[in-house]
Amino acid sequence: MTQIKRFVVIGETGAGKSAFINAMYNYYFGTRNVDEVFNLKTKSGIKLAIPCKGWDDLVSETSQSSERDVNDQTKSQTTRTTSYSLKVNENLVLELIDTPGFNDTTGVSNDVTNLEQIEKALRSVDYLNGIIIVANGSVVRIGTSFQYFLSLLREIWPNSLTDNVCVVLTNCDEISCNLDFTILQQLFKVNSERIFHIQNNLFAWDRKSNSGKTFQRFRGNFEDTIDEINDLVEVLLTKFENVSTEAFSKISIQQPLIEKHIQELITRMISLIGTYKHQANIETSINNAKKTMDDNKQWDIQHEITAIKWMEVPRDPELEEISSATEKLTAENVLHSIASFTGKLLNKIKKSHKQCSDSPTALNNKSEAECNCITCPNNTPESASNPPKLATKQNRDVQHIYKANEVKVQLTLPDNVAISHHKDADEQVQTLSNELETVGKEQEDLRNELDMLLEQLKSDVQQIREINAHVDLIDRNKDLLTKFQKEINETTDALGIKLYFDTTIGILKSPSSGASLPADGEQMETDI
Repeated sequence: MTQIKRFVVIGETGAGKSAFINAMYNYYFGTRNVDEVFNLKTKSGIKLAIPCKGWDDLVSETSQSSERDVNDQTKSQTTRTTSYSLKVNENLVLELIDTPGFNDTTGVSNDVTNLEQIEKALRSVDYLNGIIIVANGSVVRIGTSFQYFLSLLREIWPNSLTDNVCVVLTNCDEISCNLDFTILQQLFKVNSERIFHIQNNLFAWDRKSNSGKTFQRFRGNFEDTIDEINDLVEVLLTKFENVSTEAFSKISIQQPLIEKHIQELITRMISLIGTYKHQANIETSINNAKKTMDDNKQWDIQHEITAIKWMEVPRDPELEEISSATEKLTAENVLHSIASFTGKLLNKIKKSHKQCSDSPTALNNKSEAECNCITCPNNTPESASNPPKLATKQNRDVQHIYKANEVKVQLTLPDNVAISHHKDADEQVQTLSNELETVGKEQEDLRNELDMLLEQLKSDVQQIREINAHVDLIDRNKDLLTKFQKEINETTDALGIKLYFDTTIGILKSPSSGASLPADGEQMETDI
């Protein structure tokens, strides 16, 4: 049974990925003899899999190349993933999966499309043995976009695959290499035994020229390339075991589920914070209602009112008669009535005080009690202020009337407004207390659910770490985590919620990341 060693080849646009595959294809199907390559008398023994400017006549008829315009080096020449099977011997085949180049002039969106194509192609096979990264060794550094792509691969591809990496540096030898491949060592832990330098400038040779130092340099570079490929093939065929592609399917299915669990966890915690805020509002409302009850617990209020007290006043019948008659007078007989009234009044006085006209000597012989007339000389101010009682006959003749007098009265009455406020506040306290009890039960349910979600999150993250220990789950959920942190910062008393947040961050944080938790008031993006 034929054994297949399968590798995916990735690289930046213009890095020499297609030239590398051509070199590998020629290594197995063309010639390794330098004289057969540079002999102008006969057709070159070179065999190519991918069209190359000036060498189109040597492309194998069985080639399945997807190259486009070979003259435009600003765009990826490979438009889709293509597999090339290189027969090592009767029982062994080396399969290279060529992929579209990254970081070309078509933009980042095309890189995303290319990545989707690559993953689709990899899921179509049962296993892989590793990754071959092709980079231009003559430049100082790898392009930013390709660095991002490599970091993304490290996050989304299984550890078992990203640990099986070889690096091919083109357009240089070990001495002339300019590239700082620290990023490759950091991401994929490649060592010198897995880094190969291939000048591979054969396809820049003008096939009509076979003299001079340049021609000799081309011959020497070809021989060096064959030697380097010998070493590379030895590593590819012997150092890397099969890696099942089930992990790709598992990641593509499980990672979204894990992220969904994380989002559910964060959403529940945000909901719990909402209940704490609601609880605080209810407690404030209860305190306000109780204060209203205290302010209105004095239901009685003192009032001062002005009352009318009717006092009984004696009246003279004759004067009443005169008064009654007077009320009936008209303007025509006013003078007559006044004269008549005056006469009657004088007669009344004379009857009561017969002695008043006597001489002073006679008056002096009388007792004060015998004269009550106010015109009497014997009637002093003292006697006038203490008038004697009238005779019995006079008492019988006097009628009484009532006179209205104002009196200030102090009353204690119920304050209906205070009673109403107290009653409303008491009902509010009862309602809010019931609501507070409901919120307490809701919080308890949410905390129980959070505990279960945290346990589920631990399990989910552990599973994904087993597939890929480098996936940045904090970065993938930064928006939700930032929202969560903002909710905590706006909560006066988080009541233990920050513990859930810290636990979540601890679970999501990659063991290799040195990220620190954001300080209070700081944004997630400044620290993570």
